[in-house]
Amino acid sequence: MTQRGRWRSHARLVAPVVVGAIVMATAAASVARSSASFVGSTGNAGSSISAGTIVPPTALGATASGPSTVDLTWTPTMFADGYNLYRSLRSGSGYVFAANVAGQPTANHTDTGAQPGSFNHYVAEATAGTWVSGYSNEATVLTPGLPGPKPGGPWGTGLTHPADAGSDRGLIFIVGNEQDPHVRQIGAWGAGLTHAPEPGAERALVLIAANKHTSGGGSPSISSVTYGGQPLTNVNGVRTGTGTPVRVEMWVLDEAGIAAATDSTFVPTWTNTPSLPMYSHAFFAGVDQTTPISDEDTARTNNGTPNPMTTAALTTTAGYDYVVTGAVAGTTGAYTSQNGFTLGNNQTAGGETSLGTGWKRALATTEIPSMLHSGPDKQAISGAVLNSSAVPFVPTVTSVTYGGQPLTKLTGVSTGPTVTAGTEIWFLDEAGISAASDATFVPTWDTPPDLPSYAHRFYTGVDQADPIGATGVGASPAATPNPITTGALPTVPGDIVVIGAIAGETGAYTPQNGFAFGTNQNNGSSTLGTADKTTAATSETPSMQHSGPNRQAISGVVLQRRRASFANGWTTGLTHAVGGGTDRLLVFVAAMENGADPGTPPQGRRDLTAVTYGGEPLTPVSEVDICTANVTSSFCARAELWYLNEAGIAAATGTTFVPTWTGDPPYELEELYAAVTLERVHQVAPIGNVGTNSSTLDPIQPSDPIGVGTGDIALVAAMGGNTGTYTPPAGYTEGTDQTLLSATLATATLDVTADGSQQPTMSFDGVINRQVVLAATIKASGTP
Repeated sequence: MTQRGRWRSHARLVAPVVVGAIVMATAAASVARSSASFVGSTGNAGSSISAGTIVPPTALGATASGPSTVDLTWTPTMFADGYNLYRSLRSGSGYVFAANVAGQPTANHTDTGAQPGSFNHYVAEATAGTWVSGYSNEATVLTPGLPGPKPGGPWGTGLTHPADAGSDRGLIFIVGNEQDPHVRQIGAWGAGLTHAPEPGAERALVLIAANKHTSGGGSPSISSVTYGGQPLTNVNGVRTGTGTPVRVEMWVLDEAGIAAATDSTFVPTWTNTPSLPMYSHAFFAGVDQTTPISDEDTARTNNGTPNPMTTAALTTTAGYDYVVTGAVAGTTGAYTSQNGFTLGNNQTAGGETSLGTGWKRALATTEIPSMLHSGPDKQAISGAVLNSSAVPFVPTVTSVTYGGQPLTKLTGVSTGPTVTAGTEIWFLDEAGISAASDATFVPTWDTPPDLPSYAHRFYTGVDQADPIGATGVGASPAATPNPITTGALPTVPGDIVVIGAIAGETGAYTPQNGFAFGTNQNNGSSTLGTADKTTAATSETPSMQHSGPNRQAISGVVLQRRRASFANGWTTGLTHAVGGGTDRLLVFVAAMENGADPGTPPQGRRDLTAVTYGGEPLTPVSEVDICTANVTSSFCARAELWYLNEAGIAAATGTTFVPTWTGDPPYELEELYAAVTLERVHQVAPIGNVGTNSSTLDPIQPSDPIGVGTGDIALVAAMGGNTGTYTPPAGYTEGTDQTLLSATLATATLDVTADGSQQPTMSFDGVINRQVVLAATIKASGTP
């Protein structure tokens, strides 16, 4: 290894090892070590070991058992007290220490630091005290790439799901709901003169005010009310009693007024000061904005009877309208709603009066507001029908949290001319899952849903930089088509596609197109079904068939496996504007041809000793050169690969490369440069295998193949000593192809879609005199 830390193939031959009459020679890279000669004893009388040489372990073998896990075995060395293991991404050089394994008879070790999707090369040496042997044979193994998304535990339903273990997780949360276009109460009934607005569409705000007047001066009534400065409209009002009369009134504010309100405060204006005022209020959604009140009535009595107190029967549209009521009594006590109404709230004031409110979704063509008091003397009651909107309304989820962490909405779709069905898909990444304080989902709806259903599942191995690929939806208000599908979603082999479908009838969903069944839930008159699939194709069409639908909606999303991608395109020269993205890597390819006075190479050889970008130093990866000479001149061609990771890119103060060349002064000099920014690249180990070669053959290719994993990018660059054009192999995309005087540099890349190896080539259409090629694997980000 040079002072610059580059991998260079400088193998040495260890002195012959003499064992009896057998002589063995072992090739190994230079690693500092002590002499292997020693004098020792087994500890048994007459069994001392004379001076000799400790023998390396033999038959080193390697087997991949995971993306970063390799099982190593070897034949032990007699008298060894342990073994040092070394690993490299290049055969014959660049070994780094991997482990020390104690014990002479030990013959195996599991290395967990291997590079995924790469050829990992191993050697071992035996140790005895401070002495070490030469290297063993080299064992090479191709590890699989980083795994793609995989399901965690089983699907869950409801609103709790303990987090499954794993790395690079993603949490899918699917929502389904069927909804009638009826009025819905949103939030709870409030008291007093403030009420923060509740979210929803086509809202109405109902205010019920009551008073028992004990101070003379006439019975006061409300002449006007504002909410956040917006005027409410009076619905009705009624008064009863002499001396100390009681009064109840109802007011309403429509959606336009609610939306325009500047605060959440009611300001009632009474005709004279009330003695014991009380206020109750609630928000409702799905209310007809043209005619919010369709029927109303009041009633009163000066006696304790009748009790319960009722209005006349109010005309309603069953299943759609809402009826609200408020009653005041001249004594304290408690109101109980009657006729199926639900209590809104009870209030008392001054130990002399009480106000009770109630509400009910209309179930018949008429409804009778009715309130029973625990001990009245005089009573007044008000009732009104909130008229439902004719516009279909689909409640949507405005936010979801899991253990307090916010999810991101991916899709949403609904269908139906009157009664609607809708589904949504939400997502939480690894950071959110890790930070969650509990296992509970909290969805927030813009208005209360009728028949909500929830399903959820954890996945591991999801690309955290860009977890979601294509999304798609489909919907039909009728029973056909069935099965229901989204459009085709582009995928990369190893991605997972997730489906959520809702139908407006109970029954069962059956996944189509090879998807695996997840869950079926029947809730009231609806079905929510889920499914997923690990794809081996470049597109998938989510599809679900229901046993008997009337309306359906379907959503599909792609959970992406980890893959590197381009943040911007290739550029040439010494300036490069990096692209945006996460986990970026700036790749810099430098090449040169240089001539020198007549003589034997390497007189024309030059070398890059440093490169900066915006003041930040790049890291060298690989280099290759070739020199030729004749009686009049010598020429050298060189290509090098350098990179800068995300931290360096972020710290760079400019967009200019500054290369530092050394070497013999040239009489002819040509330099060519190419650069590209990639994203979603592994930041700790961005480069996998590297291959180089120098040759006059066409096409030219690296001496050894390079290991690749799905989601990686394979890169190849070729430099030739004549003008012309390079052509990459099928499947590769050309990055740059540039000439300068009498030299050509070209680059190309491949988006890797399957684990294995690549042997990239470059074909030249000109006269070949000297050529170099280098190839490297750019590793996708992620955790093995």
